[in-house]
Amino acid sequence: MKNFENEIKEDDAKIYSQEASKDLVGIGIVLALTLLLSYYFKVFLFIVELFQKNPEALTFLDEIITGLVVISLGFAFFSWRRLKELKKETDKCILEERELAAMAVTHAEAERIVSKQLHVEIEQLMKFLKEDREILLSKIEKQRFKNL
Repeated sequence: MKNFENEIKEDDAKIYSQEASKDLVGIGIVLALTLLLSYYFKVFLFIVELFQKNPEALTFLDEIITGLVVISLGFAFFSWRRLKELKKETDKCILEERELAAMAVTHAEAERIVSKQLHVEIEQLMKFLKEDREILLSKIEKQRFKNL
């Protein structure tokens, strides 16, 4: 049973590792595309020119940066909290799965015991029926001899 649990844990670890790898590759691709597009369209120069033409917009730059930092931290906290919830949920599912497996083993054992008991009882009944048959046959034979 422990080998089976270890195999499940190893399979789950492989799946999570593969999913994490896919996520990292996706983030890398998005980052590369963002850098290439920023370079191609000269985004930084566009932002500098925009602030040179509209110096009053520069006053909101610190709010924008602060807002982006707060949003990033908020998403990080949300992700961390959700990860904790998922771990609890996974642990609960694993415990329930183990309980079900134990119940299945117990049920199989009970079925085996009941089956064995029934088999013994049926054998005893068959033995009694054979004895009764023998007794009845002997009585019938005696009756035949008397009638003859």
